[in-house]
Amino acid sequence: MPLTRDEESFLIDIVREAARQHILPRFRALPEDAIASKTADDDLVTIADQQAEKHIAAALAGGALGEVLVVGEEAVEEDPGLPGRIPGAARAVIVDPVDGTWNFAHGLANFGVIVAVVEEGETVFSLLYDPVVDDWILARKGGGTWFCRPDAEPRRLTMPVHPSPATGGFLPLRLFPLADQPRLAAEGGSPGRQAICGPDRRDASGMCGGIAPGITPPRQPARSRRARCGRCATGRPRGHSRRHSGRAAGRDAARRAGR
Repeated sequence: MPLTRDEESFLIDIVREAARQHILPRFRALPEDAIASKTADDDLVTIADQQAEKHIAAALAGGALGEVLVVGEEAVEEDPGLPGRIPGAARAVIVDPVDGTWNFAHGLANFGVIVAVVEEGETVFSLLYDPVVDDWILARKGGGTWFCRPDAEPRRLTMPVHPSPATGGFLPLRLFPLADQPRLAAEGGSPGRQAICGPDRRDASGMCGGIAPGITPPRQPARSRRARCGRCATGRPRGHSRRHSGRAAGRDAARRAGR
């Protein structure tokens, strides 16, 4: 049974409360010992992630949404079997307490809290909350997607049926399979599909590269062939994860396509 409006409001309120109590007070105020790596150098966790998730899980345990399975990103680190229980749960709440932990830990205001409600394996509600500006986007199954803020009426978000080619879009290269990235970057000269690698197309962590229709890639100055790490802005040291190295390779391929 989909969430009622009261249940939605409860969920939004506890997410905002968790952000006010555990995330925002630590933004740009994290001591070094409050940041740790998980699976790779760029896969971080902070005390803000952990405490915000515990806050949300404890609030949900009160029963306001009925009996729910809470699957938090940090809890899965301790119990990898949790995600396997989602399809069989009458109602599961999936929580990423700080999506964009690398940005958060480095003082970049490009992070958020993500929550999804899944009923018998089907997503019925999702929420993306921005703690910095206190607004959020929510989506309901069969009920559209909405932009919300505390001091205004919700605004429904729509896409044109026939979007103009000039509006285009952008999809980072790193979201494609690693084996396909060089080919996609090389197709930058094809009409309607351009490889982008420049300051205007970098994400907050400095990673770059992507496919955007209708945009001519800027020419890049000649640089060292040595792959540089977009995370730390240095030559790639030993110990970087394979995924991190793959992102650097995709960046180099996009840069070559832009010459």
